[in-house]
Amino acid sequence: MKISAITVFPLSSERPELKVGKPIHPSWWGYDQALVKVDTDEGISGWGTAGTRWELADAARKVLTPHFIGDDALQPDAVTERVHQWTFWYGRGGTITNFVGAMNQALWDISGKHYGVPTHALLGGAVRDRIRVYAHWGIGSLTDEGKAAARERLDMLLKKGGYTAFKSGPGGKWRGHEPPSMIDDFVERAYLMREWVGPDVGTRVRLPWQNDPLARHRNLPRDQRHAANVRRGTGTAGERGRPEAGLGPCSFSYCYWRQKLYRSRC
Repeated sequence: MKISAITVFPLSSERPELKVGKPIHPSWWGYDQALVKVDTDEGISGWGTAGTRWELADAARKVLTPHFIGDDALQPDAVTERVHQWTFWYGRGGTITNFVGAMNQALWDISGKHYGVPTHALLGGAVRDRIRVYAHWGIGSLTDEGKAAARERLDMLLKKGGYTAFKSGPGGKWRGHEPPSMIDDFVERAYLMREWVGPDVGTRVRLPWQNDPLARHRNLPRDQRHAANVRRGTGTAGERGRPEAGLGPCSFSYCYWRQKLYRSRC
């Protein structure tokens, strides 16, 4: 079974206003995601997701399609690892890697459909039948307006979604050398988040890779501090049992995440 075509689809048909130096509002999350469809000469198709903008994922498709067309669609790791290694000088952790990861997902999807089994059966079997789902929520500002907006969204998520876990980030433009005042401000917001959700709800923090001072901050709530270390790759999963929010949303190669998952047994 050979790969015959690759198509990229945006998750959102609308586009936010793009200006230099102006961040995209978090409500446009879907704009930073794209779906990748892989077709084969036997009529079976598979889908994967690339955690990057549609325009970038489609640009990667144009560059890499010649290296995928005609390859064996039933050899997911062999095919994608070859392209992953070939694109080393294109950079790691960016659009190219995101696209290769989406291709790997799509090829595993094709393999599962071809053999008539769920994909997890080809990867050693399922380890759980339920997954705890988290929502994105945080307190972006300690102003009255900021707290009111955060409170409103939290009440909505608790009432309509029934979530018992939330994931957040420091917000704003963070670098690797922020002054103590910014770090202390976020720590205060983190504790307020913990106070609002109560002891039976999990919270997690996603930190930029380069934000070492905040990741090492020992005054963060225990569950958020530990998640920061897992996000940076310096901790082990499961200080309070298995982590609610996993390893974060960044896309790397399939083999990279497989090693992470096996080592942490999550």
